[in-house]
This record gives sequence, C-alpha cells and structure tokens, in this order.
Amino acid sequence: MTVLLTGGVAITYRPLEKRAERIEVGRAQRHVFRFLSAAEPLDKLMGYFSFTFRDPGPSGNYTLLLKPTAHQIKKRLQSVEIEIDRHSLLPIRVAYAEPDGDSTEYSFSAIEMNKPQSAGLFDLALPPDVHIVQLKLGSGE
Repeated sequence: MTVLLTGGVAITYRPLEKRAERIEVGRAQRHVFRFLSAAEPLDKLMGYFSFTFRDPGPSGNYTLLLKPTAHQIKKRLQSVEIEIDRHSLLPIRVAYAEPDGDSTEYSFSAIEMNKPQSAGLFDLALPPDVHIVQLKLGSGE
C-alpha cells in the first residue's frame, strides 16, 4: 500500500486491489499528521493531546502514547502510540485507534537517513484502471 499526504489530501493506493481512496484531511487530522512528521511544535500539540512516555530500560524501545484532549479530535481519534528506536531515536511503529474500534498500524524498517531523493518522489500516478473512491471522514464509509 502507498500512502501520500499532501495539500490537505490523503490518498491510499492498493495496487493489488486496483483501488485508491482519497480523503480530504481536516484541520484536526492535520494536527496529528503534522505531529507525526515532526512539523508541529510540541507545546502547541500539548493543547490537543495528553502524553505518556514509557522507557522499558536499556533492552527496549521508547513508547510515546498520545490521547486527545480536544473534543474535535476525540470524535475521530482514540489514541496514537509511537514506538521510537532507542538508538536512532526515529519512529519505527505508529499505531492509532479510532473511537469506533478501528485501528491502523504502520511499521518502518530499513530506514535510511539523508539519502538524496528524486524530485517526483511525492507524485502519485495511478494507472487508468484504478478505482478511486472519495471518502469523507465521519461519513461512516
């Protein structure tokens, strides 16, 4: 699966299913995405989330648990858990749960830092036979 977040839109593309989902990302969701990409100042996010930091000791990775405190975010998000590699201090797993019980988890591996990237890296060209579904958050789709 490919996930592209750009210009206020999230697109998930599943090549094997020939399906893409396009979701316009609202203001509350942008705060979460901005935090996960380290673009949102921590002091600003403290107005939207409570934070719990866990350190299991030298043999494990750090865990950061975020729980929304702002009503507009609580409606869409129950929690976000971020596992941080103890040595590189990079996120290696992000899991989030929604109030309806749905959950999503992303794991990151083979991370390369400061590798030069091509100019078109964030362009997503979908084949003509891909079915694109427009989703609206909170619509039950």
